[in-house]
Formats: sequence, C-alpha cells, structure tokens
Amino acid sequence: MRAASIAPFLAALFLCASPTRAADRSPAADPAAAARSSNQFAFDLYGRLRLSSGNLFFSPFNIHAALAMTSAGARGQTLTQMTKTLHLPAQKTLHPSLATLLGGVQKRAARAGCALDLSCRLWGQKGLKLNSEFVRVTSRTYKAGYLEVDFARSADAARKAINARVEKDTQDRIAHLLPPGAVAGDARLLATAAIFFKGSWLCQFKPENTREATFHISAHKTVRIPMMYQGVKAGYTETTDAQVLDLPYAGRELSMLVLLPKKGKALSTVEKSLTASYVDARVKALKTRPVEVYFPRFRLSENVPLGRTLTEMGMGLAFGRKADFSGIDGTKNLQLGTVRHQAAIDVNEQGSTATAATAVLVKAKSIEPVNPTFRADRPFVFLIRDKSSGTVLFLGRVTSPKGGDAVARRPAAKPVRKAVTLRKRP
Repeated sequence: MRAASIAPFLAALFLCASPTRAADRSPAADPAAAARSSNQFAFDLYGRLRLSSGNLFFSPFNIHAALAMTSAGARGQTLTQMTKTLHLPAQKTLHPSLATLLGGVQKRAARAGCALDLSCRLWGQKGLKLNSEFVRVTSRTYKAGYLEVDFARSADAARKAINARVEKDTQDRIAHLLPPGAVAGDARLLATAAIFFKGSWLCQFKPENTREATFHISAHKTVRIPMMYQGVKAGYTETTDAQVLDLPYAGRELSMLVLLPKKGKALSTVEKSLTASYVDARVKALKTRPVEVYFPRFRLSENVPLGRTLTEMGMGLAFGRKADFSGIDGTKNLQLGTVRHQAAIDVNEQGSTATAATAVLVKAKSIEPVNPTFRADRPFVFLIRDKSSGTVLFLGRVTSPKGGDAVARRPAAKPVRKAVTLRKRP
C-alpha cells in the first residue's frame, strides 16, 4: 500500500537548516526554547483566527519561522514588537536554536523511515547590497541560496521564475505560490522555502471498513461523509469537556493529536482552553489503550490572510513607515508588505498529505471507560506535532469535512501557501 505524505511548504529560510552543521551545534542553541516560542505563537494566532467561522488549517511553525528569520534584519522597536508577538528568545540564541530544532525534527523523521526534504532560497533585486551579518545568518546558518532577479523592470517575469522554482522544490505540488500582481516593481527581497515529508499512519485504516456516516456540523445541520474505522491501541485521555486521541505516524516520531468535544459540548469550549500548556497537559495524560476509532476522511484547503492579524497581535510597526529593517540592507527604507499563508491537508486511510508554502517579500517601504469509543462525527480540533520536541507543525479544526464519498477517491489536496512581503517605503 502506497505511503501517504505530509508535505508542508514551510517558512522562509529557517527550514533549510542542516542538522549536522557546526553552527547548529552552537552551545547557545536551545531547541526547547525555540519549540516553546513557536508553540506559544501558534496558539496565540489560533485564538485570533478561530473567531472566523468554518474550517481552519494552517502551519504555525511555517509562519513563525518565516517571521523569525525576517527578524534577523529588524532593529529597534520593530524588533522589540516582533520579539514580543512571536515570543522570540534573544537574537543571539534564536537562529541557532531554530536551526537545531529543525535539524532534530529532520533527523527524527529520517530515523522513523520518513522522507523530509528541505530547500530554501533568497530572491534579491539586481544590485541589492545585503548586510554581511544578514547574509551570514541566512546562508551559513540556514543554507539559503541567493538568486538575483529584476523586480524593478520585470516584476511579473520574476514572479513566474520564483513560482517555477517553488513548483520544482515542492515536487510539483505548489504551482502558483505568488498569484499575478503579488510582486510589484518596488519589491526588493523575497524568500521562499519548501519542506516535503512523506509518511503514513503507524496503524492504517482498512478502506473496506470505511462507511458513509453522518457528521453533525451543528445541532440542526448534518452532512454525509466517509467515516473510517479501526480498533487500535493509541494514546487516549479525557477531560470533563473533551476526548483526546493521539494517532502516530509511522516510526512514532510525528503524530496527529485530536481534541473532540464531548457530546453536548460546543467546539468553542475546547478552543477557548487551547494553549501550549493545555496541550502539554493533555499529552502528559495520554495512556496507550484499546480505542474504537471512527475518524472522517477529509480534506481542507484554506487561505489565511495574516497582515491585519499580526498587526492586531502587536507587531504593526513592521508594516508601517516607521519600520526598521536596517539589518537587511543598512537602510530604513524597507517595511513588511503582505503576509500570505495557504495550507491544505488530505486525511485518508493511509495517512495524511499536508502542504504549505511561504514567501517573504521585502519591498520598498475524568474516569475513562473500558475500550472507549472515539467517534469524530462532530467538529474537532487537530494538531500535527513532532512528539519529541512537542513542536506543533500544523494546527486546525474541522467543522465540515470536505471529502469524497465512501468509495471514490479524489486527487490529493493542493498545497499550502504563505507570503510575507517587505517593500520599499513611498
């Protein structure tokens, strides 16, 4: 049976870290602090995005890493705001810590027999002079390749070249990261990164056990969806409000943690409690036991605009005329333009396929029952996480599964995309 894949296109340069470089083994590196930083931001961001209705899916690790990388060029109050919003450790430990964290995730995936391929690139305006320290951080620590394009004279041609490279780096999964008009002549620097993970469930669901079932979108609305089933030993616990199930991927290094509100409890009850410490507590309470698992086959594809949200979270200075990104080119002529993030996931009997893409553009300015039943036939929250570090790679909720019927299969979901832009000030 062909293994399914998780294929996120993650944040800017950070994801190109090598687990074996001397820089990554720096005594200053603290991967645990980097994981805490990323997770705190993840749930802060979820708390904002959950206020909209419907399904939700994104890669907080992707977004956090892209912005953390961008912070290498921030100075003054711009850096102060980014540090607070992103929960970043000090800059001197940030980059080696992030690199070491990523290196650890990559190494554990390989040990589990999973494929985890990383690539990233910087695209700069011809003639742009970058500060040597910014170059050192992005190239030596994160192994970011640098390519020159002509945004000023041929912005659309540059956009197409970047899209073509991203498509190749993501094994043809992301063809249009930057839509027409996304790159203007005032662009100065754009960063892209890709990560591809291939794996499968440790215990796969048998397709012949998948049946059509009712999913309760709300008390008054239902939809028929393909419901997978298996009796399996898995990590399980309960609270007064929710059932918690941990489904591992092959090799047990990555897993999907699902938080299902108990019948009669609203999804918002769980969402309001969702913090890094809440998830840590639920994970510690997990006990491996036989569970009757009913889980929907679903796919989500979400486009999440983040500029306004990040401003509301406290880093608005980076998007305005007073932004200070002088650490990139030695001037104060740069500001963040747009932050775009798109993500998709397809969950089926074999496993999960999740994709994400990021571009950072710099432009001119209780008591458990025996053999419990876990029937996810109502809205739930889920996380894909690295079990060793606890890092949340993907985070989302399902309010209405989008899948085929109980028999037919549809093509794999399209990838996740995100773009952060730095522009030249008017």
